[in-house]
Amino acid sequence: MLVNLLSNAIKHSPENGMIQINHSMSDGTLRIEVIDEGGGIPLEQRKDLFRRFAHLETTNERARQGAGLGLSVVKAIIEAQHGEVGIMDLPGGGNSFWFTLPIVDHK
Repeated sequence: MLVNLLSNAIKHSPENGMIQINHSMSDGTLRIEVIDEGGGIPLEQRKDLFRRFAHLETTNERARQGAGLGLSVVKAIIEAQHGEVGIMDLPGGGNSFWFTLPIVDHK
């Protein structure tokens, strides 16, 4: 899941852009966030973002590569583990893709 989000962040960020990974734990939940410096995703394209074979309309050749399955697979895996996945716009541009997973104590 993390590899897919990092790959997408690299594809959509400008050359020499920075990718940031954050994590936090709260109330029995782990949250991972991948932040890019890309141009953002238009609201009208977000409804299909986690759908299979979805591709964003872009002129960025690196961003058009792939089968369009990555985010749908991420969503399926996260939800199968009772987590959530989403996207957030960042002030000044870029996006934060995040997911949560429950922390399980097997003691």
